[in-house]
Amino acid sequence: MDTNVVFDYLGRREPNGAAAAALFQAAAYEGRATLHVASLCFSHVFYTLRKQFGAQPAREALRKLARLVRVVAVDAAVVQAALDSDFVDVEDAINTSPR
Repeated sequence: MDTNVVFDYLGRREPNGAAAAALFQAAAYEGRATLHVASLCFSHVFYTLRKQFGAQPAREALRKLARLVRVVAVDAAVVQAALDSDFVDVEDAINTSPR
């Protein structure tokens, strides 16, 4: 899952916050899909949420997120595969890399 979707969902960012919430509702709460989030997304999102809501609320939001999604490790092999891929967006390549 792209980090921006996580930002939209947890940060209540519009215009896409409602769509992100619907995605999480359908996938995580209704079990219609498994959402994969790269491990490095957590540090990026924490940095922004901490500024927006404070450190403790940011940590709690990320704890809840970790229970809703499958956290996918990002290691050297994943990064190299992403850089060598045909994806224009390296983050998308990382998030879709086979593990």
